[in-house]
Amino acid sequence: MYARFIRAGEPVVVWLAESAYVTPRSDNRSAIAGGWTRRPLSNGLELLVRDDITNAATERSTTERTGTSDIARAVIAAEAVRRAEHDRRFERSATGQDRADIEIAPFLGIDLAAWPVAIPADSTSALFPTGEIVMRRPAGQTESVDDIADAVGCRYDRPLAFLPDGHVFRVDDATNPYDAADLLIDGFGCEVAHPVFMEELGGRLPAALDIELPALLDEQWHLSMANVLEAWRHTLGRPDIVVAVVDSGINEAHECFGPDRFVPGYDFADHDDDPHPTTSSHGTACAALVAAGSATSSVVGVAPGVRLMSIRRGQLSSHLAMAEALVWAADHGADILSCSFGYDGRPWILPDIVHAAFEHITTNGRAGRGAVIVWAAGNGGESISTDEWASSPLTISVGAVTETRELAPYSDTGPELDLVGPSSGGERSVVTAINEGYTVSFGGTSASAPMVAGVAALILSLAPELAEPEIRALLTSTAKALPPGTTTAERNDRFGHGLIDAARAVAAIDTVAVLIRRAGLDDRRADLTSFLEYFRERGASDVLEALAARIDPLLLATHDPRVGVATQTVLHACAEMGAQIADGNAPSVPAGINPALETIASAITS
Repeated sequence: MYARFIRAGEPVVVWLAESAYVTPRSDNRSAIAGGWTRRPLSNGLELLVRDDITNAATERSTTERTGTSDIARAVIAAEAVRRAEHDRRFERSATGQDRADIEIAPFLGIDLAAWPVAIPADSTSALFPTGEIVMRRPAGQTESVDDIADAVGCRYDRPLAFLPDGHVFRVDDATNPYDAADLLIDGFGCEVAHPVFMEELGGRLPAALDIELPALLDEQWHLSMANVLEAWRHTLGRPDIVVAVVDSGINEAHECFGPDRFVPGYDFADHDDDPHPTTSSHGTACAALVAAGSATSSVVGVAPGVRLMSIRRGQLSSHLAMAEALVWAADHGADILSCSFGYDGRPWILPDIVHAAFEHITTNGRAGRGAVIVWAAGNGGESISTDEWASSPLTISVGAVTETRELAPYSDTGPELDLVGPSSGGERSVVTAINEGYTVSFGGTSASAPMVAGVAALILSLAPELAEPEIRALLTSTAKALPPGTTTAERNDRFGHGLIDAARAVAAIDTVAVLIRRAGLDDRRADLTSFLEYFRERGASDVLEALAARIDPLLLATHDPRVGVATQTVLHACAEMGAQIADGNAPSVPAGINPALETIASAITS
């Protein structure tokens, strides 16, 4: 069943589990009916989980004792099946009002309060209700908080000092916290009222590693070959980065994507806003290689945290229609365009209208920073020079290598080839999704190009300030040179600059330059240089270098907004001191810099 809670004035719809509940701890263990297992939580609470869910979690756990995160994943997987069946039977309500009242205690056979675990729309986490509700009374409310609590079936607990006129209630044994919170909003006009949840939270920077790698990961050899797993130490991708897949359409309902993974796209074949595939799975397969990743997926993409845009093209498309499709994607927010189509076995001329589209995208896209166009080099085993779309200097052309890093026999080559990615052609092919299920036999440069698009998305997730030429340079300069014994600087016509390397690409971002740009200090680089030279002349450069070696300021600033603000404050202060030094004066430390330094130091040591 669905419920809701209000956040920032908007409803957040959650699915209420029937396989897991939270209750206050009790010594009366016989009160629980058979078929349920207790798991301790914190704050005097415990988790009640159906035995079959507990058993499933134990089978998946690599530890001797099944942890809460293992239980949560098993609950999410089980409830996804139940939710899918529910959605087939009933029309889902956007506000969660299709939920019937839940009588939990009789079902469990207990005489305690029991609150269902909530699973948000993204289905990637489990929220454990604590039995508490936070609320803020509206201005002018005359009823006492005790009377309000009693009216909604709660007990008044305590005030909240940090929330003006905010208070904490505890639900009575027979009260559902979701219903009580709804009543506080709808019946009493509370500005804030929602259940309190617990959830599993990882560390700050390593949190990107807390992704559950799906069952087919061992078959997804291409991820290791492209050094993607190591790149995930930095980021899984951010949802504000969008990759447009221009292809046969994407099955957006596929389990490998999950909810809220798509921004609106367009069907340039049927000229409507439903770019769903008709027969071909090609677009779905490419999209999954970019960004698959959900609680129920059997595969994971290179950048599972970014969002996708589906641009469907027809088998028969005019050049103007293609140009409009590409421009539409960039003008509607696509940061990267992944294109795995073209002609093989004959020349493909680039019309002026499409070249103009390429120029518009790479110059005006991304608010003038330029969107990135990634193009499959071709599967004709021929010169890429004959394919003017893929070989355009405005696209990033991607060839293919096998699992042994040999050139795939079908891969186009030539002086315009930029780099290569893993694909078929050897003993193994690429594992990805298709419209209905999965395949272990995808390949061609159609597979290698989306992986490069995914790496570009990881770069932009950390440094969205980068311009298109800078992203291109990062991708090519950090590629693993092929064949062995060559260097990236010695690019060749068979492999371009080499094999895409996700970890090296994200690690090569010039973090200081990005932070300077982010702070709007590009025009004050001379002042910053004066500041650094001043400290270097006084022997303090070792201290600065040691500090830089201990942290990655871009990662800290990206993952923690407070650190981002503090970093900009420090950079502005350094620029001010640099200007004083350039004028021949001793630098004076600007007021307000100490709190910013303390914020950064706290993040480093936490």
